Amino acid sequence: MNYFDSKYQGMPENGYTPIFEKLLSHPNIQVQLNTSFDKRQAKEEFDHIVYTGPIDAYFDYKYGALEYRTLDFEEERVIGEYQ
Repeated sequence: MNYFDSKYQGMPENGYTPIFEKLLSHPNIQVQLNTSFDKRQAKEEFDHIVYTGPIDAYFDYKYGALEYRTLDFEEERVIGEYQ
């Protein structure tokens, strides 16, 4: 199923898994799973970080819990002729 009708959308031939496996196997990449995240410590310890948690948590819920956007599909059937 495609969400959008665009001639430029597509999937990698073998999916996204091989791309990320190659990316994460680089010797300069360190993956830490099931690790609590301390923003201040991370900034002191690493030159670059990729935070994949909730964006509102990263900013210490400064604006409260954020509503996350999603795609809501609504079906509409029109009976009759268009002019």
